[in-house]
Parts: sequence; structure tokens; C-alpha cells
Amino acid sequence: MNHLNFMYMIDKQEFNNNFQYFDAATIVDVIDLFAIQQPELIRLLEQHIAETNLVQIKFFAHKLRGPCLQFFDPVSSNHGEIMEEAANRKIIEVVDLLIPDYPDSLRDMRQEFDEIDLIQKKIAPRLSLKAFLSGFTDSFSAEKALKLEDLEKNKIADGMPLMFADLKASSSELLAELLAMKKELIS
Repeated sequence: MNHLNFMYMIDKQEFNNNFQYFDAATIVDVIDLFAIQQPELIRLLEQHIAETNLVQIKFFAHKLRGPCLQFFDPVSSNHGEIMEEAANRKIIEVVDLLIPDYPDSLRDMRQEFDEIDLIQKKIAPRLSLKAFLSGFTDSFSAEKALKLEDLEKNKIADGMPLMFADLKASSSELLAELLAMKKELIS
């Protein structure tokens, strides 16, 4: 794999160690897959930021972080991790701020599960905080919906656009580097 000799975002040594047993066609296939996924994941992240959906922001930051790790890009994977962890924290902050508005079953669940399990096992499968919280009340009032939306907007506005910009820029740089690598591999 000595022909992979220019890398900026990618840790060259780690990449070469990991992909040394793969032929060029397989590496090109993996690059092509990322070339399809990255723009779509960025679009979905941007959409969920605009829709103020912290649960989906967490999910898609995680989903983009995986390939960045696979390509041994410490910068992009770090940006993804920061965004994912921030979304986790912000989800819990919103839940904790809203607990007084909900029945004991939410408080009991909050105490029963640690934060990661609460998000993974209870909140994430519902795809949004609104869907999750709707399960604790007969009717999700307009007042509660507005309160939730305002809380999520404030939590997202608090640093999320900058985190997104960093992740978008670094993963785009990684994509450009991978496409240049692909060109070198197929020539």
C-alpha cells in the first residue's frame, strides 16, 4: 500500500495498517460508499438542526462519525463525537427541565435508567423528544409542545451550529482526500 502517499486528514500509518490486506477495488468501493453517505448525512444533520430534533442530531452525528473512524480521520471523528455527546447532554437537560411537567412515571424512568440507557433504550426509538414525551400524557398540549420546541431551539442554538460547521467542513475535507486517493488507486 505504499502508493497511498499523500494524506492530510487521515492517519496514514493507521489507514495503511488497517487496509493493507484489501485490494484497490475494495478500498475504492469503501470510498464510494462514503462519497454517497457523507453528503446525505450532512443534509440530514442540517435538516434536524432546523427542525430542532436533538434525538436525530445525536443519531446522525454518530452515523457520520463511524466512517470517519473507519478512515482513521481523528479530526472528523472528534467533531462527530463532540456533536453526538453534546446532543446527548442536551437531550438529558431538556428531559430534566421538563420532568416537573410530567407524571411520576417519567421521574421514575429518569431515576431507573442511567443517561445513556435512557437515551438508547427509551428516547431514541421514539425518534424525537416530542414523541417520547407524548407517551407520558394523554394529550400533548400546544403549551407543552411550544415549551419543548423552545427548549430544544435554545439547546441547539447553544453551540450546535458551530459543531455542525466543524463536522461538515472536516468530513468534507476527508471526502475530498478520499476521492483524490480513489483517483490515485484507479490510475
